[in-house]
Amino acid sequence: MRGETWAASRATVHLLRFRVSGAELAVVAREIEEIVELSVTTSVPGVARHVPGLLAVRGEPLPLLDLATFLGLAAQARAEDREPRVLVARAAPFRVGV
Repeated sequence: MRGETWAASRATVHLLRFRVSGAELAVVAREIEEIVELSVTTSVPGVARHVPGLLAVRGEPLPLLDLATFLGLAAQARAEDREPRVLVARAAPFRVGV
């Protein structure tokens, strides 16, 4: 993941770039609360395929969104030296892990 600054029509937007299944994606940095390690998730019956379950972050349940499944990207092996991370994003009033 890398931070990046992008300027457009006098406004500066800070982006956080990351990869999911080989695709490079970016989100507006101010929407990210924190980046945490992926830990044990709790499955929830009856939810969409792209929601593998809930993740506990600081004692709060957080719905986890699998972007690869949601975007229809083919699964790719992760580099051995890279542990999966979760971006904790907030778009009022919602909070989600991606």
